[in-house]
Amino acid sequence: MKLQTIKESKNKNEYEESIKNFADALDQRLTFLKEEKSKVEKSAMESYESKVQYITSKRNEVETRLEEIKSTSQAKWNETYSAVHQELTKISSEADEVYVGLTNGFDYLFKKMKS
Repeated sequence: MKLQTIKESKNKNEYEESIKNFADALDQRLTFLKEEKSKVEKSAMESYESKVQYITSKRNEVETRLEEIKSTSQAKWNETYSAVHQELTKISSEADEVYVGLTNGFDYLFKKMKS
């Protein structure tokens, strides 16, 4: 399942809300991954934890950008918007790629266990 994207909006308040929703979606994914940790084989645990930590670091970057947006004055909003949106789009793509890789690994393992 693809991560929801951050909706483009020239309205500062709407954009803040979109970032907050995106951060919440990342939190839900991280919660899921932490709950699924017990199903990971010991040999794959280091790699799994590394990838979860990577997504966590991306979540922290999103929070940093959200705080940056909140503290940006309306006068500087247009200047800040483009750079931050570009960065958040990249973060979204990177976090999604890692998450999908992990969950596809689960699907593969679950199918093998069933057969």
